[in-house]
Amino acid sequence: MKVRTGFVSNSSSSSFIVISKDNKKTENPRYINYLEDLEEGKTDFGWEIEDSHDFISKLNFSVAIATLSDSILYEDRMKMIERVLTDYNYDIDFGDLDDLYLNVRENQLVYIDHQSVDNENEEMFESDRKLKDFLLNKTSYIHTDNDNH
Repeated sequence: MKVRTGFVSNSSSSSFIVISKDNKKTENPRYINYLEDLEEGKTDFGWEIEDSHDFISKLNFSVAIATLSDSILYEDRMKMIERVLTDYNYDIDFGDLDDLYLNVRENQLVYIDHQSVDNENEEMFESDRKLKDFLLNKTSYIHTDNDNH
């Protein structure tokens, strides 16, 4: 795994995640209907220079990374997201996973710039603990940027 302490650029647009290990939770557990609630967070991870710390943006990013995986890995990753959130008292409804896959991937409900997705930003799926630390820790975040400045 790469350890990042600042901005690292590997393309004209770049995103990376920072996973913190402290115990600063983002918010209290709640019910989430994913397709209804995804707009509460960021859904477009492109060239803008921005850090996203909020839970829904990190959830959107995780779902998008899972969706960009092959179909078997996608299902495993989505089950992992559900398991981790359920373990921390969230109630999440993704609806039909096949429909979600098509909506996110083909209709680009959540978009990650193509230069930031090839086998990148998958560290969150290495273990339940890392996914929990990424999604639920308020000091974990997604950084987007570009090299045009």
